[in-house]
Amino acid sequence: MALELSIVILSFNQYDLTTGPCLASLSEVDTVDMEIIVVDNGSEDDTLHQLAQAASRDPRVKLVLNSENRGYAGGNNDGVAQAQAEFIVLLNSDTRVLPTSMPLLVRQLKKTTGPAMIGPVTNAAGNEQQIFFESDNVESVLEQGALWCRHAQGSMINTDQLSFFCVAMPRTTYTDLGGLDEGYSLGFYEDTDFCCRAVRSGVKLQIMEEAFVYHAGSASFSTMPETVKKLLKENRKKFRERNGKVVEKHVRYKNLDVLQSYLGELQARGNNPALAYRFKNRLNRARELTPNSPVKKMLYSFRLKKILHHAVKESDCLSESRSS
Repeated sequence: MALELSIVILSFNQYDLTTGPCLASLSEVDTVDMEIIVVDNGSEDDTLHQLAQAASRDPRVKLVLNSENRGYAGGNNDGVAQAQAEFIVLLNSDTRVLPTSMPLLVRQLKKTTGPAMIGPVTNAAGNEQQIFFESDNVESVLEQGALWCRHAQGSMINTDQLSFFCVAMPRTTYTDLGGLDEGYSLGFYEDTDFCCRAVRSGVKLQIMEEAFVYHAGSASFSTMPETVKKLLKENRKKFRERNGKVVEKHVRYKNLDVLQSYLGELQARGNNPALAYRFKNRLNRARELTPNSPVKKMLYSFRLKKILHHAVKESDCLSESRSS
């Protein structure tokens, strides 16, 4: 039977904090025929030994061992080059997946016509993929994520940018776009660059609200603040040289756009508890994102109140949000 999915994970040191828990969560996924390609980018601790043990426990795990750090783009390109499945997922090592998330992404790709890229919702991202959580405890976040998914069946959101902590696409889409640009060195902006090229090529970018993946966020660079600062500056310049000036909407307004799209669903479907649940969650997220600048805060609050006013008119189910 042909493989349905190839998951590519980059590994670099700190196995117990990153790749190990990620692989443990993937071990619970048994409803999709997949391979897990772990590309180690020159780890210097005991990560290689632990990767070998992980591969011996799970035959789906395949190792690509680089002698040097090939960076985010280079490592993922190496992994995809070994992929055998029709669909691929690039998955950060500092993630944990729900058992249903990977099968859901594959199912949606199978039913999508034309080239497409799909990402899940999460607890940590720089765009509208991030939803609201009452706690940052990993297990609590996973429980809240599962609850969200039960209220988000069939919900898809169009976007112009996906965060690559977890992104799914046909393997041909990745190769047709030439993979990730290795000119961005160790990391930063290569995912933004890829999405810009994808959009220009007519690839549909969507967020699947029914799929959730926990993301710790920036685990690989958290111990290298000066390196991060330098990379951001250099790669921002490279990105602009390659793509020109790209005006990107702030995450707070992207989240408001999602709330606005929910209003359309309310008009079409009427009172719906699942939709009300998601609306209230993103409303809490909107309040988290309120700007500090007095002028920006005033303009932002005006739009948020306008959305809430229309939502309450559409559905009594949301009326408590007005005073909450």
